[in-house]
Amino acid sequence: TEAVVSTQSTGQWAGLVNDYYLGRWARFVDDVQTAATRGVAFDDAAFAAAILARDIAWDASHNTTHWTAAASGSQVAESARLTADFASMPAGFVARPGYRVASSNRLYQTPTLTRDVASIGVLCAADPHCAGFSSDGYFAARGASLTPSSTATFFGRN
Repeated sequence: TEAVVSTQSTGQWAGLVNDYYLGRWARFVDDVQTAATRGVAFDDAAFAAAILARDIAWDASHNTTHWTAAASGSQVAESARLTADFASMPAGFVARPGYRVASSNRLYQTPTLTRDVASIGVLCAADPHCAGFSSDGYFAARGASLTPSSTATFFGRN
């Protein structure tokens, strides 16, 4: 039930705060007090290095899942699986090969980083101002004009 999950989550957070964050704060307070007692500035770089070493040691002693540094499986196959699962072209777009968004009618002046049309379609579908997009990564504003292209395809909303 929700009450059980909430109680369990509260306990886990309490353990994390008590076990992990309390040690970090104790080190910070000690370092600040030591600097004040000696009349010197707090050494932020030394504190950061000490906390990093402490956090790595804490993680090694508390983490029961030890990840391997060696790759396993096929990155290409996994990428294809993820693309098939999550980046299919949303309904409502019609392809017009040989056209792209005219530069004066781009919704944004920089293109998306991806050229995967399904991913761009997902982004466009989520933006109410996007009337379509070109396979070269540019979104079209409403009423945008198109320009011929030998390399791009325009996908307009129905």
